[in-house]
Amino acid sequence: MTIPIRGRFLMPFSEMTKILLKGMAFKAYHGFYEKEKELGNNFELNVCLEYDFECAAKMDDLQKTIDYEQVYSVIEGVMNGESVNLIETLASKIKDKLLICFPELLAGEVEVIKLNPPISGLCKSTSVILDFKKKLH
Repeated sequence: MTIPIRGRFLMPFSEMTKILLKGMAFKAYHGFYEKEKELGNNFELNVCLEYDFECAAKMDDLQKTIDYEQVYSVIEGVMNGESVNLIETLASKIKDKLLICFPELLAGEVEVIKLNPPISGLCKSTSVILDFKKKLH
């Protein structure tokens, strides 16, 4: 059903929500240098996932929403999986896995933070943020 407004047609209102998981901490073995792959490094991750939660809210049913415990598990699997060189690659792998595991996702953001990166000066962290939107066919 569409709603006419001043000669234009709009789709009915749909509620959107975002699930945020902040400060997920992992010891993982990713990085360009062999030392990072051997000794590991500390990472922090933040994700924001957008989807239509109207049905879940009305029914108060965990099965109708995105379970953040499952989101954490997916991310943990990538972080503990195959070693990669770049935090950009980690962000992309996490995004890809989340889109596969949660087809109801419409958009999101993945931030991967490497704490105390191995550079020649003082640096608390380095990070990459990957924003994504699902392509509609």
